[in-house]
Amino acid sequence: MASEDSGRSEQSNEEGKHRDPRVEISGRIWGMLIPVVALSIPFCALSRVGIVLPFFAIGVAGLATACVWYIGGKREGIGGKENQRLQQRIKELEERLANVETISRFEMQLAAREKAALEDSHRQSPQSPGQKESA
Repeated sequence: MASEDSGRSEQSNEEGKHRDPRVEISGRIWGMLIPVVALSIPFCALSRVGIVLPFFAIGVAGLATACVWYIGGKREGIGGKENQRLQQRIKELEERLANVETISRFEMQLAAREKAALEDSHRQSPQSPGQKESA
């Protein structure tokens, strides 16, 4: 039972990580910013212009993150519309299949009733083999 719970939590963690790649990419961008800022500190000490480097790196990371979320949002919107259209098409096809199955069942019932009625009519009017040939 404990293994099931841990399996479920691992599965939900994996699903959460893979649902939105923009979060993962943003994390990578900001994770790479830390070493860049750390490397820019010695340049700050060596030159007066070096103080601009950490702010420039933070600005670039912010701009990259904004681009990832903006472009990713556009793609997600297009895919969402396509996904909705496909889901609607699947729903229509399922309805048509249900209608075909209903019609098929109805035709089978009618055929069974007709067969039973035909057998009943044969039972009610017994005929000898000679009478069938002359008719």
